[in-house]
This record gives sequence, structure tokens and C-alpha cells, in this order.
Amino acid sequence: MNTITFSYKLDYKSYLKVCFRQLYKSWIVWFCYLCLFLLLTSAIFDNGLTSFDPTIAIIIVAIIIAVIHLRFYGRAKIRYKTTAMAGEETFWKMDENGIEKKSTSSFSTMGWNNVYKITNDKKWIFIFYNKSVCTGFPKNLLSETQLKEIKRKVFEIKNKRT
Repeated sequence: MNTITFSYKLDYKSYLKVCFRQLYKSWIVWFCYLCLFLLLTSAIFDNGLTSFDPTIAIIIVAIIIAVIHLRFYGRAKIRYKTTAMAGEETFWKMDENGIEKKSTSSFSTMGWNNVYKITNDKKWIFIFYNKSVCTGFPKNLLSETQLKEIKRKVFEIKNKRT
């Protein structure tokens, strides 16, 4: 595997975008939205499932959605402030041994055998260390061939484990 290096500074606004993007990928959040939608439609169309006034149902759903988002925003804000690499220029190096991240306040290395999976969407690449803990960086920092090479490396390591 060729050595891949790049640097990236994760600012607060980008961090929040990434956190909310990860939130909306969760099936639990979509299940909650579906339940709230069913509550709302049941109250509006009065099909006998609920005895709510439609106005009260709309207020309840709005409050629940606001609480979910404000609570998640608060947790993301705390995580950003307590993360050592947040707001600093981070230098990434990916080679045959694994992933290495350096910033002015921290240094971390992770072998490829500790990578759970790598996913990407339109703008971001996420490297998961388990089902819920991940780190991400903008997709435009890597070429398509580099991304394929990294995914191939993770796939090879996973196949060796099984």
C-alpha cells in the first residue's frame, strides 16, 4: 500500500455537520421520527388511536423533536471541547501499518486490524473503530484510487481474522 498523507483542520461548524449527519444515519432516530409521525397523523385524522387534540399533538411532537436535537447538540458541543485534536491542524498518515494522526496536542496510531469499517457519503469518509466510534475527514482529501486502496486494506485484514 502506498503511503497516503494529508492534513485537515476540523472546525466547530464542520464537526457539528458531521455529528448530525451521523445522527441521521441511525435507524433509532428514524424509528423515533416514524413513531412521532404516527402520533401526529393519528391525532390529526382522529382514527381512534389517540384522544389528543391535533394542536396538542403538534406541540408535543415539536417539543420532542426540539429536545432530541438540543440534547444532541449539547453533547456534540461538549465532545468537541474535550477532544484534544478539535480545532487543530491534524496530520494524517496511512500506510501499510495503519493510521497515524498527529496534532500539536496529541498523537495517535491505530493498526488496520482495529478498524471496524470504512464508509463514505457525498462529502465525508468515516473510519469506524467499532459500531459507534468513528473519525471522519472530507472526501475531497483523497482520490478515488486512494479510497479504494484503503477499503481494500480493511477488507483484507477482516478476511484474515475470519
